[in-house]
Amino acid sequence: MASRWQEAERTKELYPNLMYVSVNDDRTRPLHKKWHGIVLPIDHPFWDKRYPPNDWGCRCSARRTSKPVNDNGIDVDDMVDLPKQFNINVGKTGKVFNDDHPYFKVPGFDKVAQEALRSLLHYQRKKLWPEIKDTLRGKVNTVLGEVTINNKALKEALNQPHKNAYLKNNLIVDIHNLLKDSVFITSIDNFKPSPHWVKYHYLQVKEFEDMFLIVREDRKGNFFFYSIIDNMKV
Repeated sequence: MASRWQEAERTKELYPNLMYVSVNDDRTRPLHKKWHGIVLPIDHPFWDKRYPPNDWGCRCSARRTSKPVNDNGIDVDDMVDLPKQFNINVGKTGKVFNDDHPYFKVPGFDKVAQEALRSLLHYQRKKLWPEIKDTLRGKVNTVLGEVTINNKALKEALNQPHKNAYLKNNLIVDIHNLLKDSVFITSIDNFKPSPHWVKYHYLQVKEFEDMFLIVREDRKGNFFFYSIIDNMKV
C-alpha cells in the first residue's frame, strides 16, 4: 500500500487524481458503493482518511487517473469518521494499524496473522471460482490482438502467488477490461522445450505497478491469457 501511494505521488504530473473503486457486489458496503467513481486530486484531504482499505475485509482500491475531478455530488469535505484503525491513509503511514492497536500486544501475532491471511485467501478463491468459471471465458481485443481466456488460465491466475494476492484475485473478475486496457511491456521467447508455446508476452495493468498479465502465444500465432504476477523478474 505504501509503495502504491509513493508511485501515485511520483507520477502525479501524469496522473494528478485518484479514483475510488469499489467491487460493487453483494458483499460491498453501501458506503463504499456510494464512493465508487469519486475522482479527487492526490493531495485532497479526502485521501487522508478515505484511502482504502476502509474497513475489515475491504476490497476497494484507489487508482491513479487523469480523468477530471468528480465528487459524485457528495460533500467530500464533511464525512463521517470510519473505525479508528481505518481512519488513516495507510499508504502514507505504511501501517494498516497503529502501534497501539491491541493486536500488536498479542504474543505470536505475526504467525496468527499469516495463518489468517492464508485462510482468507483460501476462502476467497473458493468463493470466487464458481463465479468466474465459465462466465469469464471468451475473447478480448488487446494491444497484442485477440486474446483467448479459458478456465485453465483463470484457475492458474487465481492460485498464482502474489504479494497483493487478495487484490489480484478480486481484479480477476474484471479480467476482460484489464486485458483490453493494459500496456505492453515486453515479449520473450520460450526457451523451455514446448510443442505448443513459443512466446510469453507481458502486459501491465494500468495504474498498478505490481500487476502484470502474462499472455502466451502458440505456434499458430494465437494468444492466450495465462496468469497475473507481481514483478517482471522473468
